This record gives sequence, C-alpha cells and structure tokens, in this order.
Amino acid sequence: MIITQVGMAAIDYDGERYTLNPSLAAMAKLRDHASLVDSLMGSGKIDTERMEAAHTILMACCDKDLYPLLVGVVESKPRVRSGVVVGYQNKRHEPPVSPVHAICIASQMVRHGIFGVQPDRPDTKPTEDADYTPVFKPEKMAAMAQAHLGVSQREAWSMTMTSILLAMNEKYPPPPEAVARQRLVDNYDNLIKRREQHEARKAARRKQK
Repeated sequence: MIITQVGMAAIDYDGERYTLNPSLAAMAKLRDHASLVDSLMGSGKIDTERMEAAHTILMACCDKDLYPLLVGVVESKPRVRSGVVVGYQNKRHEPPVSPVHAICIASQMVRHGIFGVQPDRPDTKPTEDADYTPVFKPEKMAAMAQAHLGVSQREAWSMTMTSILLAMNEKYPPPPEAVARQRLVDNYDNLIKRREQHEARKAARRKQK
C-alpha cells in the first residue's frame, strides 16, 4: 500500500512498480544529511551536484534498483561486416524519470523522511529558547517511536518522520484550552485581515475619484 500522506510514492514503469518509502531505515543509509539536503536544494539549476544528491536519496528510499530509471539504459548493437562482429554501437536511451522529476520526488522524500510534516498544533509554536539541533539522527527517532508509540523496532524503522509526528499528535493531542485559544487568535487575525482589505478597497476608490 502506498500511503502518500506520510511521504510514500511509487513509480510504475514497464509493468513494474518501484516503491519509494522515506523511512528512518532509508534515511539511515544516507551520510551527512545536511550536506545532502544543501546539494539537493542547490541554486535552482539542474547541475551534477543536485542530480547526484537526488539519485542518492531516491535509491536509498527504493526497494528495487532505480539506477536504470534515473540515468537511462545503454543499448549495445553489434556491427557486423561480412558475417563477423567488428564492434559495437552504443546508444543511450533517455531515463524514464527526468532530472526535474527526480529532484522533485527526492525533495518530497527529504521533506517527509528527515523534517517531517508537522501537524498544525496550537501548542507547538516555536519559542526563542527552543532546543534545535542541525543533526538528524534516525536511531534516536526510532528509539523515540518505540518508547512513546509502543511499536516494535522493525515498525519504528519503517516509519517516516511524518508518520511519527502524526502518530504522536494523535496520542498526545493539544489541550482543549490551547485549541480554544488558537481559534480566538485565528478569528482575530481574520478580522484584522478583512478590515485591512476593506480599507485598501476604500483607498483605491478614493484614488479613482
């Protein structure tokens, strides 16, 4: 089963399915996560560094050999002269997964596998004294999932960061007062926004006169 909500994806090609799962086990295969993410984001151009980062991430997340789909296949045809093979003519076919698509899919793998999509909780807003670390440690995340969610070691390592965050959100939901407080803040923000839009329309009408 492909659960896209937690970051899983699939590539169907030539009658075969290639499943991508940015699990903790997949992320553990990668070295120096920060440098790899920096290379993947790059400068916006499709260069060798970005492509190598994307291919490394995708192959770590796939349960099959993705390499031919990413770099294409070289077809060798023999050159025959007077019934004798005198050489081979190589022709490289374009990869089924284009460079742009490879980078986009790899970015989603990183998003769900390393960062995780955090559920919108009113009691998890960042604070100035919050303790952040630039180092992603899959083994710590797997241990946390085992300790707090009661899953087995195998199940923990098969989870993505997004699935862990979603499960943690269900097990430890925000308190009702925090939800009510956030609803008041959202209503106030919407009221201010509507008022600003109203004032902007009035100002625009005055300029037209």
